[in-house]
Amino acid sequence: MHNLLRKVETEAKERNFRFRGCHKETDTTEGSAYEALPAWPMIDSAAAIAALTSDGCTLAAGTTYAWADESLVGNFDYVFVDEAGQIALADALTASLAAKNVVLLGDPLQLPQVTKGSHPAGTDLSILEHLLADDETIPPNRGLFLDTTFRMHPALCKFISDAVYEGRLHNDPATANNAVESPGFSGGGPFFIPVEHAGNSRRSDEEAVTIVEAVGRLLQGTVRIGENAVRHITHDDILIVAPYNLQRIRIRELLNAAGHAGVRVGTVDKFQGQEAAVVFYSMATSSSETLPRDAAFLFDKNRFNVAISRAQCVSVIVCSPRLLETPCKTPEQMAMVNLLCAYSDAAAPAAVEQAPEKIAK
Repeated sequence: MHNLLRKVETEAKERNFRFRGCHKETDTTEGSAYEALPAWPMIDSAAAIAALTSDGCTLAAGTTYAWADESLVGNFDYVFVDEAGQIALADALTASLAAKNVVLLGDPLQLPQVTKGSHPAGTDLSILEHLLADDETIPPNRGLFLDTTFRMHPALCKFISDAVYEGRLHNDPATANNAVESPGFSGGGPFFIPVEHAGNSRRSDEEAVTIVEAVGRLLQGTVRIGENAVRHITHDDILIVAPYNLQRIRIRELLNAAGHAGVRVGTVDKFQGQEAAVVFYSMATSSSETLPRDAAFLFDKNRFNVAISRAQCVSVIVCSPRLLETPCKTPEQMAMVNLLCAYSDAAAPAAVEQAPEKIAK
């Protein structure tokens, strides 16, 4: 939500347009509440639901819990449901009562809604999944498919488009300039670093060490994004994703020890909607024999899509090559494992080697 509000304020500033907005938040203390754009502040945080319908407030924001309040019914012209691929049907219908028109924004091919509990059949699906049914991308007669990415390098966009979006996603011409130049990496697109290890389930020290060494090399290089000038790579340009918290914690420990505390590390769920010049995805598990869950979690297409498509220049998968040999029993499993295999075939090899003797237990 905060990221979306910041984009709205930034766009308004570029157009020299001012408005007043209110964001309903439970915690309005500094550090937790939304921080308006310093040079062009227009959106305030408020604890009271009444602020959303106060005089002069032309943009109101809040979670689905806020929009369930009866005082908001019929008070707005439009309601935009962000991340509609994660919003349950009931929640979306509740929010829709606030306005005459409803706009659903989201991607059903990224992370689904988070649910826990026992529900009637069908209620585990998001509003977009209900609307799209068996279609993976929205048909032209049902809505608008935003077919241009302003983030990904053309080579990375092509892989994601062909593998996930039925070939319908294209890159903006400016992304052809996206490039990294550093020891071990050159240009843009998908990269693959196979790391041999055995017996690992949710944590791989070998992969963690390899990634930290690659980060050190990257920080010696330069990056260019779109029409911007070439500049040195910083910690902010690197994002590291892991499927399991144990791997996230281990990578964080080694990064801090190496003086790279500014590099972001998190699980797939944390980074949806974010971006960075270079994104590492550490899969941690050694082989199908040591999978901590069923293959559907580690090889899930939506999670894979989110992890890889955060990258503006370079996406790097770091994993045991034995994962490419994961046995499959169903067509669904074959499709999931094939996505990783297709990535390894499309990727360029990174000139980065593991150094197991440096692993700190």
